Amino acid sequence: MYTYCGNNSINFIDPTGHELVMLKYIAEKNGLIVEWDEKYKCTRVTDPKTGLYKEYNAWRYTISNGRMLVDSAEIAKDFGLEDGPNLYHQPGDRFETADDAAMAWGLTYNDNSISSDREYISWIYNSNNSSSYTFTKPERASVFSRY
Repeated sequence: MYTYCGNNSINFIDPTGHELVMLKYIAEKNGLIVEWDEKYKCTRVTDPKTGLYKEYNAWRYTISNGRMLVDSAEIAKDFGLEDGPNLYHQPGDRFETADDAAMAWGLTYNDNSISSDREYISWIYNSNNSSSYTFTKPERASVFSRY
């Protein structure tokens, strides 16, 4: 119900209307370098062109399935990125695991499902025997009889 704020409406809000995304994948999608610092329990994201970096501390952000979730608007602000497809998970994006692809799909489409009171379906797949997974564009599920 509160995916817009990492299921934590007490500590997180989304005043911009953007959505939570997995930091690692969106940063890499925008050419940024992502490193985990075990000592300080933070993810350090660096822009290799400018040397600009930011540390995202695990105590401040939601961690789900081992992935740090950050508001896409925050990443855009931190690194001067323009709003657009590169700030969101999209069909065709590549993920390390099927679970990550499924979480990206849910972060992207769950709100639509709730607001339209409809179920959506999609495929998560590994194509061409690669070591990455992606998802297809969702479609509205057929209405099933309850009787």
